Amino acid sequence: MNYYSIYQKKNETERHYMLKQISKYIAFERGFKVLAEEVNLFSTNKLGNKSIADLVGIRMNNTYGKKEPKIDTICIEAKQSKSDYMNSFVSSADFNYIITPKGLLTKEDMLEGIGLITVDFDKLKFSKRMEIIKGVETVKKATRNKNCKIVGVDMLRQIAYRNTVETLFIRHGIEERK
Repeated sequence: MNYYSIYQKKNETERHYMLKQISKYIAFERGFKVLAEEVNLFSTNKLGNKSIADLVGIRMNNTYGKKEPKIDTICIEAKQSKSDYMNSFVSSADFNYIITPKGLLTKEDMLEGIGLITVDFDKLKFSKRMEIIKGVETVKKATRNKNCKIVGVDMLRQIAYRNTVETLFIRHGIEERK
């Protein structure tokens, strides 16, 4: 039993779990402070009809002098095989990325607008403050999705639905006391 097994889903490999965890760091470093895993966005894309995103996030940009801040959304899908990538992925946020082990996909494999992040697990290193310092590369930067189907408020609502007591506590090894 490894350290991660108490947190990862039963049908999830350790590598897929790690890709999702690294996605959190990447999104957070890019200013997306509201994050959630496994969020149903009720969306489709060109490759299929997957609607549950591995990681979604919201970033609020200060727009001084305006009544409401601008909200950006991000979706990062973890793919550990080429067939997994070809099967489907969610791409309905403002910025959409695929994260894979290094060498699995190239920027030419990406659909228009979809970014690619690769992880070299042999070189992966974190700082004492848990910042990624080595082993992760943005091979292709995502461009803003002009056909974004989900707005920040809708994504926030889906994150709130996802973050129930069960998913926040029991799933992470904390059991109810009686």
